[in-house]
Amino acid sequence: MYDYRKVLIYKSNVFCYPNKDFSFSPSTDYPEYQFKEIAAEENAIYALIRESFRFLGYDKDNFGAENWNPLGEYIKPGDTVLIKPNLVLEKNQKPENGTDCLITHASIIRAVADYALIALKGTGKLIIGDAPLQSCDFEALCSEQGLNKILGFYSEHGVKTDVELCDFRNFKSKQVGAVLVEQPTDNSAQGITVDLAENSAFSGIPKQRYKNLRVTNYPHRIMRKHHKPGKNEYIVAKKALEADVIISMPKPKTHRFAGVTISMKNFVGIVANKECLPHHSIGSFEDFGDEYEKRSLAKKTYARIVDLRNIHMRKGRIKTTQFLRVVEGKFAKLFGVRIAALVGSWHGNDTIWRTIIDLNKIIKFADKDGVLCDNPQRKILIIGDMIISGHETGPLSPTPLDVGVMAIGDDVVCFDEAVCAYMGFDYSKIPTIRNARDILGKYVFSSPAKTRIVSNHLELNEKLPSELTTDISARFIPNPAWKDFLS
Repeated sequence: MYDYRKVLIYKSNVFCYPNKDFSFSPSTDYPEYQFKEIAAEENAIYALIRESFRFLGYDKDNFGAENWNPLGEYIKPGDTVLIKPNLVLEKNQKPENGTDCLITHASIIRAVADYALIALKGTGKLIIGDAPLQSCDFEALCSEQGLNKILGFYSEHGVKTDVELCDFRNFKSKQVGAVLVEQPTDNSAQGITVDLAENSAFSGIPKQRYKNLRVTNYPHRIMRKHHKPGKNEYIVAKKALEADVIISMPKPKTHRFAGVTISMKNFVGIVANKECLPHHSIGSFEDFGDEYEKRSLAKKTYARIVDLRNIHMRKGRIKTTQFLRVVEGKFAKLFGVRIAALVGSWHGNDTIWRTIIDLNKIIKFADKDGVLCDNPQRKILIIGDMIISGHETGPLSPTPLDVGVMAIGDDVVCFDEAVCAYMGFDYSKIPTIRNARDILGKYVFSSPAKTRIVSNHLELNEKLPSELTTDISARFIPNPAWKDFLS
């Protein structure tokens, strides 16, 4: 007999979010609700979160009573709780597609935060935090999406628990002409360096491969300071490691590097400094890279131009960087290469999954000081926002897909298997999911249990992810770079 970990796929007829002009209070005065404000407009999202918790049997003996505490199994009074949404960017790179398919919606964050506060009972700390893209305008995002209104609501209603909204980044990028100039942020996120050393998923790769590791818009020489044989370190937000409980709230989408971004990928957002995050390896397979399969002098030259541009951009040499961008554009036009076709945007990317697995090891086993421990250091609950998801050209310019699903689980690998299968993809083809099961050793962050889906939808209930057929999936369209591989 196998042990199973359950993942909830709760289907609804809700395909939109509440108006962002409000603070996302419930439209029903539930017995356990702690505040006086009731929304005049229907808030189906709040009701859906509540029903999902009930369906899972959280604190079932007290459901319907004032003392119902559905998250009490995970959160204890005095805990520091991190709600970790996916706040990648303040705008869709295809503006007409909007942000509902891009980031975790604030209405879901508010409902979950309310139940976290019930469990904390006026003690501890609640942090809502993420490290979005360097170019993200975090202040604009928080204002436009209503996150500031949530904090204002808690302040006005005298919440005793310390509630904080935090940008985990130590640096952000500002556009100056055609150049991104890096600036320090004005927050106190700080970063703690955590070195996985030989316990990293990069351990054992060839020495030349280490030299080829890259992340977009950063000089490769900085990357080498963090990743080399015997050393694999990440600069993690201090506030993320201070958490006793993390409620990860991904926005499942398609992804050009990883195929999909679900719960494991969501932990890339705990990193305070992006230059330590390998996303791909420069060059072809034959040259210890994974940007593309076969050797190409044109692609290799183009990548070298990009490397040079990143060096000068980092040093703030605007004119030189602009000149190299012109050279880059002319070269691409002449030889038919472009950065989107490189940087590991395909199923042969053998780098990004290693980074993702490393970060999941860290968030599970690193203590508040960044010291790796033998036992898990915090509890993790995953609540996935699939009311409107993003597909096709995800993650930064996705097309909205009405899904109407709330997904909940407490094992990141099982969660990703279930959600990936429901998206309509073979999860065994997603390197992050496949390798999370295969790579064992020290700091195993997933249980060996099999995944079982539970659902209010009979065709999904009690199914294994491998048993889902196309006709009962959400039928996501993969990123074009993965289309032939995942279709």
